Amino acid sequence: MNLVTGETLALAVPTRAAGKPLDPGTVPEYAARGLDFAADKKLTPRHLVGRYEDGRLVAESCIIVQMAAMLCFAILAVVGLGLLLRPRGE
Repeated sequence: MNLVTGETLALAVPTRAAGKPLDPGTVPEYAARGLDFAADKKLTPRHLVGRYEDGRLVAESCIIVQMAAMLCFAILAVVGLGLLLRPRGE
């Protein structure tokens, strides 16, 4: 699916010779849409390291907010349990 245009590519799977993998470069519908399956265009770990040098794919601020929310929940749970288990005096 093209995330910009919303176009999807629904094709019938072409037949292939037994035991041989299908070469996507031979599918005419792919070539008509400008898809390139050359080796230099493949997504590799080296390519990802080049784009995301620091290795973070998730923003640290999201993790900090989630941990703060979990800490607040834990504090409220402890206080609530303390109030629930407190002996009721007259």
